[in-house]
Order: sequence, then C-alpha cells, then structure tokens
Amino acid sequence: MKKTLLAIAVLGLGAAAASPYLIGSQIEKTARQQIERANQQLVTAVKSNPQFQDASITVESYEKGYMKSTAKTLLSLAVNLPGQAEPKVFDVPLNSEISHGPYLGDAGFGAAKIISHPDVSGLELPEAITNETLTIENLVSFSGAMDQKATVAPIKYAAEDGTMFDFAGATIVSEASLENRSTFTGEMDVQQLIVSTEDEPNQFVLKPFKMDLKGKGDDSLMKGDYEIKSGAIEATIGDDGSLVMQSMEMAGTYAQAKGADMMIGEANGVFKDIVFTNKQLSPDPIKLPELSVMTNMSQPDGTDLDINVKYAAILDSSLMAIMQSPVDVKTADLEVSFKALPIEAVQKYQDLMGDLASEKDQNKAAENMQGELFSILQMLTKNASATHLELHAKSDAGDLNADIDAGFKPGLDLSEQELMMLMGSADPQKLLSVLVGRGNIDLNKGITDKAGMTPMIQIMAADFVTLEGDIFKSELQISDGQLLVNGSPLPFLAPPTGMGQ
Repeated sequence: MKKTLLAIAVLGLGAAAASPYLIGSQIEKTARQQIERANQQLVTAVKSNPQFQDASITVESYEKGYMKSTAKTLLSLAVNLPGQAEPKVFDVPLNSEISHGPYLGDAGFGAAKIISHPDVSGLELPEAITNETLTIENLVSFSGAMDQKATVAPIKYAAEDGTMFDFAGATIVSEASLENRSTFTGEMDVQQLIVSTEDEPNQFVLKPFKMDLKGKGDDSLMKGDYEIKSGAIEATIGDDGSLVMQSMEMAGTYAQAKGADMMIGEANGVFKDIVFTNKQLSPDPIKLPELSVMTNMSQPDGTDLDINVKYAAILDSSLMAIMQSPVDVKTADLEVSFKALPIEAVQKYQDLMGDLASEKDQNKAAENMQGELFSILQMLTKNASATHLELHAKSDAGDLNADIDAGFKPGLDLSEQELMMLMGSADPQKLLSVLVGRGNIDLNKGITDKAGMTPMIQIMAADFVTLEGDIFKSELQISDGQLLVNGSPLPFLAPPTGMGQ
C-alpha cells in the first residue's frame, strides 16, 4: 500500500513538474495558429485599402523552454507613399516572453502570461518612442479565456520646429477568448495630450477621455459587428478656443465579400452636442447638436457591390450665422448611392489609386490613369451601373427636397475606344445618349424670398421651374440624348454650331 501511495505521489510530482513544459507546447501550437489566422485577416483587410500594397504577420522564431519561452513575430507593411515609385516596406518585429503556468505569480492561476514589445529601432521615430513605449500583456486561462492589456507609456519630445508634444499615455483592456477573438469587451483610457510652441505654451490640449469597446463575431468566417461608445471628449485651443463633444457612438458590421479579398459591411457614427468656441471667429459658441454618418457596402445579389453614404445633421442657428446663411436651416440629410458596381471595377480603382500615390512622374501617372479609367468606365457601362442622390433640408423659411437617379442604359457593350470618343466629343448629347435618368427638385419660395433670388428665378429660369402654391418644382429627365427640365432641354447642353454633327 505504501509503495502504491509512493508511486502515485511520484507520478503526481512528475506530472506537476512536466506541466509547465506541456502547457508551453500547447501554447506554442495555439500561438502559431493565432498568427496564421491573423495573417489571413490582415491580408484581406489591406487589399481593400489602396494605401497598402501588401501586408503580412509571421512567426520568425519560437524558442520553447521549461518555464518560459521567447517568440519573435514580424509585422510587415508595404505602404504606397506619395511621390515614391516603389512601396516603402516597414518591418516591425514583435518580441514576446511567454511564462508557462499553471501558477503565474501575481497574474494568478492560468495557462500562460505573454508580455510583448514591438521593436521600433528600425523605424524613423522620435527618440522618445522606444521599444518600451508599447507593452502588450496577455493572460490566458485554462478555459481559453484571454485578458489583454495594451499600455502606451508617457511620451514627451520636441519636434524639429520646436513644437513640444507631451502625451500622458493610454491603456486598452479587453476580454476575449483564444478560439474567437472577434467577440470581446473592452475599455480604452486615453490620458492628456498637450501640444505647445515657444510662443504658446498650451496651443492644443486634449483632455483625458474613455471609450467602451464591444464586438461579437466569428474569427473563422471573418464576420461580425462592433460598438464603440464614449462620453465627453474635450479639447482647448489656445487661450480662448475650445471644442467639446458630449458623446460619440459608432457601430457597424463587417464580412468578407464574395468573390474578392475585400471587406464589406455597414458603419454608423453619431456625434452629439458639438460646441466650438473661438472669440476671434464668433462672439457666441458655434453649436452642432447632432451629426450622424452612415456608410454601407453590400452585395444584395451576391456579386456586384452597392455603396451607400448618408449624412444627417441637426443644425443650430449659430452655425448659420457663421456661414452667413440667409435662412436658418434646422436639419439637413444627404444620401448618395452607387448601385451595381462590378467587384472587378472597384478592385481596379483601388489598385489605380495605390499606383498613383506611388508614381513620381506625374505625366506617366496621368497616362496610366486615363487608360485605366476608361477600362473601369467600360465595366460600369456594361453593368448598367447607376447612382442615386437624395437631399432634404428643413428651414424656418421652408424646405428643399431633391431626388435624382442616373445611370448607364442597360444592354450597352462599348469598347474603350468608343468610350474615349464619347468622352472627347464636343456634342454633350452623345454622352447623354448612353445615360438614363430622372429626378425631382422642390424648393419652398420662402427660401428664395429670404435669399432675394425669387425675381431672378422667375425671369431667368421660367422655362425650367413651376410655381405650385409656395413651391418651386422642377422635374428632370434624361431622354434621347437630352437633359430635360420640366420638359424643356437645357440650352447650354446643345452642341456648338457646326460641331458634333
């Protein structure tokens, strides 16, 4: 019996002694899987941004020990910089020390504690930014939960022009899991930033603020949603200027597009109670009660892309005063949509923007742009791509409403040469002949009265507007190569005499 107990004790001690090494082996396997998944996500994300040529994140080395291991991960970014023929490559190593559980000291009982620092010695940064400026700590539990903390140390340095930057630091804490890091909760805490010059000690001061972060998604599918919320964000500008925003909320969704390495989704932002003060600009505070921005890139039929952008604002009379507006606009909504955009055309446009940003020879850039734009235009005409614009504004003197649709005729199959001839023609009717469109514009007469424009509209635009009660109305239509307004063709779109025939 004693021998049996002794054997069990020896086995238990052996298992306890071996556990850090075994845990370390599992952590290494998990870490390599995480980096491989992160690399796939990074590659897909940057391909939709023309500023990046390429990107990758790879494990360069992993030295596993008994209680501790060291790892080196390399983040590589190829960025298209203005005026450079070749993309500039930034290589940032990430050096990590991994402590193996089961007991991790002050960190508690867990599987591993990982402390990482990016090596910024190869980057052209101020001396105040060192390898210790950013610290990333991960604590992994045996259940797979992961607590993460990123800390930016205080930074204080003087630029070449004498401008002094004094940043008190920031932290981001989050809770997620190794299996699915797209589902998380977190908080960002940003400390004070002061920018000073020799003439003005506190030229700009951004006061401390916090943000709540939340996400729910699926790493393997690269799909999910997110939320960002903050309280008041406040900054002072010089002695008599300030900018205050009482709250900010952002939310959105993301997913990988079908048939392309790019991300699609929806993003919404709401910014409330923005107040700007500057005695030199205005004796009274300039207010913007609410501004919201919505963007959405979707694939309603599973192939082509639709892009929708909408701005909506609740305005204040103080803003109208600084703009010297004759009417007091209360609300304004602007929506622009692009429909049936071929994925190939969007990718080609993104590649073109990246090439233009890196091309030193402006003449060569113009030639490349012209050739590629006609290729993109050919795709749009063949796909009958269209655009929609909608504008609504309410004021104390009445409303403005506009609703316009325009697009290429269905069934077109024009060559690049034919498109070049259309675009270069002196006859605008030839270009209008490949388009279809309609629209309505309503403008309250009270607005034109306040602006002093009513007599001019009634005299000079009598054929193109109809006054119904207090509303000026115009109906637009593109038909048979002409742009008609209330049934009358616009005279300035007629071809010059003796040309375009």
